[in-house]
Amino acid sequence: MSTRPLAPGQFDDWLITTAAAAGKRAYDVAHRLIRMPGSASSVHTALGGRTVHAFRESTTYALILLETGAADEAAGILDRVLDGQDLDPGSDTYGIWPYYLEEPLERMARPDTNWADFIGQELVLITIRHATALPDPLRERLRTAIAAAAEAVVRRNVPMSYTNIASKGTFVTLGAGQVLGDPELTRYGRERIERLAATVDETGSFAEYNSPTYWLVTCTAMSAVSQYITDQRSATIAADLVDRLWRHLVQRWHLPSGQLSGPMSRAYRDDLGEEPHLLAHLAKAVGGQPPFDSGLDRVDDSPAALGLVHTAILRPDAPADVVRQLVTAGPPTMRRELFSRGRPDRVGSTWLHTRNTLGTINFADCWFQRRNLLGYWGANDAWRRPPRSVRLRVVKDDVDFVSAIFSSVQHGPHVLWHVGFASPGGDHHVHRNVIPSGESVPMRSLRVLFELRGVTDPAIHVNGAPGNSFTSHDQVTVSDNDSTVSVIPAGGSWNGTPPTGRITAGANGVLTVEIELFSAPEPQPIDLSSLDSAFVGGAFSLLPYGETAASTSVSAHAEGNHINWSWTPGPRLELTGRTTVGTVEEHGDTHTATPEIPPPTK
Repeated sequence: MSTRPLAPGQFDDWLITTAAAAGKRAYDVAHRLIRMPGSASSVHTALGGRTVHAFRESTTYALILLETGAADEAAGILDRVLDGQDLDPGSDTYGIWPYYLEEPLERMARPDTNWADFIGQELVLITIRHATALPDPLRERLRTAIAAAAEAVVRRNVPMSYTNIASKGTFVTLGAGQVLGDPELTRYGRERIERLAATVDETGSFAEYNSPTYWLVTCTAMSAVSQYITDQRSATIAADLVDRLWRHLVQRWHLPSGQLSGPMSRAYRDDLGEEPHLLAHLAKAVGGQPPFDSGLDRVDDSPAALGLVHTAILRPDAPADVVRQLVTAGPPTMRRELFSRGRPDRVGSTWLHTRNTLGTINFADCWFQRRNLLGYWGANDAWRRPPRSVRLRVVKDDVDFVSAIFSSVQHGPHVLWHVGFASPGGDHHVHRNVIPSGESVPMRSLRVLFELRGVTDPAIHVNGAPGNSFTSHDQVTVSDNDSTVSVIPAGGSWNGTPPTGRITAGANGVLTVEIELFSAPEPQPIDLSSLDSAFVGGAFSLLPYGETAASTSVSAHAEGNHINWSWTPGPRLELTGRTTVGTVEEHGDTHTATPEIPPPTK
């Protein structure tokens, strides 16, 4: 698509027009719903990959149609959507919707209670902005649906650390209180946003840290509260949270590569160019300044573009100094941020350089949405597709393994890292299919991967010579386009057997530095809790080409069930992790790192 006009009035019109085109392309007139592929990554549905009719996207399309003046068509969609809601107050799914027409709530693998928040938000926006354009019977149905969705939110009452749903449900309950004239819902919503703000005040940051997808969900919800909710106390708190969200995001914005650096609590893609909603929101915030003007060329007419309507009807309200940081590259800097309190506290470290950027979290599981170690490189390379990137994963049978526990300490472009294993712990999802302690699961392989994407003609060396296999204490380097990735596996054990390593070139241009802990020709029953030892650790650097760490030697001292790693790539880095399988809490209690965590940023 060509570069879009970005004058203030034109840009919002373009967003609506683009969203409407996406909706029209996917709209099924016969069913009065959006037709699209089912989510292949969701644990809630068995219809992944099949063509389905989606309630959430259809509700958003109804909002888009109302923005364009097509009220009659929107009314038909809304009638169809409202038919799908559970309105039985005695039901466990009261107030929510299934994902798809083809899979009612009772047939879903697990109904998604978040749908009260997601669809409820759209219905509140529709009622506030367009109620007068709709017939009286439909307005009454909307009021009933909003009341049920708000009640579902209240019953569930998620913890405020569930940042995006905590925020979205706050708008739903405040909005429901406003459109229904219900003071109890308004009181609940006001108390809820105060709890949310207090949770953020504990650290000055967000538990769902640096998430490209859920940052926008949270920012949209809080912007809607500040701009559409008449309760002044709530609107004022929301405006302050929007300000904090912008300052949180810009801490890891890397202009040379056009990417958000790591770490990320929840992400679905490694390329910001594949987040059209966020790109459009940033573009509106900066008034279309480069590189965001060219980034909009990535917006297409897929159902993902439906969400552009939210940016069109909301002011971004980014502070002026944040806008300057988004469009102006600063000097090299090291940033640390305390995200949340716990065992241990969660701390993010991010190195921003003119040529590359690298971010890590100090402690986290290895769910597929985590970006525990994530970096990019390429000066003046914004919006290159695919970006040059590196990411750490831990995979069991090629699927991200939640029971793997990552810990690290970072200074500048250097990271000392450790991977241990938890029991009980998740398999491929943090809350579903938990593996109880003492229970065996089939396992064919277990590997730590450093995945490099976007490399074109890399120079690969092991201890300075060409090679594709390595063992502990070897230094693996991959140099590409003025940057070098360095990986040093410093030691590890899987029930007494040391890990092995190799470099492989896979599909889609992915180059992988693999550290293999376990491998078998056929799946073997593995009880993690029965292993004598299960861990691996080492060092990692992302450097401008030609630069090397002052020391490539990582020392280790094992004592009891833990190991202390130390490295002096310039500053001294120290990290302690478990050598044996333990609970997540035991891993957290073992974790120590130098440099230590910073104080909260208020």
